[in-house]
Amino acid sequence: MRIFAAIVTHNRLALLRECIESLRRQTVPLAGIVVINNGSTDGSREWLEQQPDLSCVHQENLGGSYGFSESILQSWKRQADWIWVMDDDSIPHPTALEALVHVIKSGMVYEPIGFLCSRVEWLDGNPHRMNIPHISIFNKHGQPFSQYDKIGAFHVSACSFVSILVSAKAVQELGLPIRDFYIWGDDMEFTQRITRSGLLGLYVPASIVLHKTKTNYSSDIFHDDNQSIWKYRYGIRNHLFIIRQQKGFGKYFGKLLKHFFVLPVKLMKKRKDHRWLFIKTVWGAAWRSIGFTPNIEKPHA
Repeated sequence: MRIFAAIVTHNRLALLRECIESLRRQTVPLAGIVVINNGSTDGSREWLEQQPDLSCVHQENLGGSYGFSESILQSWKRQADWIWVMDDDSIPHPTALEALVHVIKSGMVYEPIGFLCSRVEWLDGNPHRMNIPHISIFNKHGQPFSQYDKIGAFHVSACSFVSILVSAKAVQELGLPIRDFYIWGDDMEFTQRITRSGLLGLYVPASIVLHKTKTNYSSDIFHDDNQSIWKYRYGIRNHLFIIRQQKGFGKYFGKLLKHFFVLPVKLMKKRKDHRWLFIKTVWGAAWRSIGFTPNIEKPHA
């Protein structure tokens, strides 16, 4: 089983070094580590070029979505069987990969696995709010979420890109994450695409990864400061595209109307500052979603 780690980094050298060291300490050895350097200017490139065990791609910063897609593609090109995807601020415990591999090799899972994901914790050991996987009571095969609880795995329909072990076969059959999302939503669309195809998504809480952010947070348009507003320009557009893609035009049109008329009212009531800035951002992102038709690329050698 050839497993490659796929890391995306941008101007976080100290965290990147910690992430790489945690990968080197895994109890299950990796076949390789691929790092996509999204235009870092903090010395990351110079440090990466001094690491003989890393495969590095240096490119301009075209967004996290482009970086994740490229990291998976580069791992696939190196004939990976499984690709372990994460951000540069993800610090896996030494047995994190071992716990994921244990489920694959258990012989107790009878349907093809598309991906497995880890328990993502913040600094205090609590679950990271940004990285809670989506659990459905029953999956596409009619199995309850706890079908495989005896081997420490639970069905999920989607998860974030902070520690996901994805099957290279799933990537080949279903395509790469959407590069044009730029940021936000690429992980949800990609993992939902996998589980909607009938492949399993499994959450393995024994696989523990620290997500080393400044606070334990999840995005909240009613309370986030205006420094995060640029992310909503992409996130809202991408979210509406996912609804149109997965639930059809009727559901999309209803959500679109809510973004034009209902959400602005809620923003006026709940936000304490920058109300009009956020309202204009919502309107602009919703409008751009109307003509947004990104491609799903399949990997090629």
